[in-house]
Amino acid sequence: MKKLLVILTTIAAMLAVMGFVGAQDATATPSPATSSVGAITPIRTIIQIVADETGLKVGDITRQMAQGMTLADIIQANKGDVQTVIDQSVTQITAEINQAVASGKITQERANQILANLKDQITQGINGDLFPNKLDATAIRRDSERILLQAAADATKLSPADILKQLKDGKTLADVISANGGSVDSVVSAAVAKATADINAAVKAGRLGQAQAYTLIANAQRAFTAEVNGTFRQRALHQQGVHA
Repeated sequence: MKKLLVILTTIAAMLAVMGFVGAQDATATPSPATSSVGAITPIRTIIQIVADETGLKVGDITRQMAQGMTLADIIQANKGDVQTVIDQSVTQITAEINQAVASGKITQERANQILANLKDQITQGINGDLFPNKLDATAIRRDSERILLQAAADATKLSPADILKQLKDGKTLADVISANGGSVDSVVSAAVAKATADINAAVKAGRLGQAQAYTLIANAQRAFTAEVNGTFRQRALHQQGVHA
């Protein structure tokens, strides 16, 4: 499980650096480089190119990534050429982006923004320069819970303590919000807006790397939605030593 988590974290980080993780709603994203690009799967493309260059299987590459090796390390350790992989990745992903434009998956403007620094982003990803400044998972979870609880309190006029008590009584956060005159969608939207503002402020202050910020903002809507529908309650009860 730990190795799988490392693989997924590495892949998510690499996608973020390369500018391919993001929401369709550009207003929720701090940079035009972040984008969902339809069927384009840049990490899969790059790893396959690494496999072709080194003769390794894709599974072997992901396992070595889980052990802390960068793709550049893996390529060099298996007598491959890093620059060749970078160049081929740029060529292949550029073709995929152009195809996405042709099929209406993304706009030409978005494609131009991604392509403008594609080579640099791929180079950074392959060399493992993913997060210059990174918040740990505990800090992220704590801040997101604080933001969501306050948004729910504002919407329902309940105190955070009253909300936590109702969670203990068996309700989800969505139940509490709806039963007290609030809108679940509005609470989620308020939490996303607050989190986005806080993340951008952290980047500006140098406490958070832009790559991680992209990923957090891209996932905020989905994460807060999951929390109001149950995961917030599960964690809150666990922290209080109560079994759901």
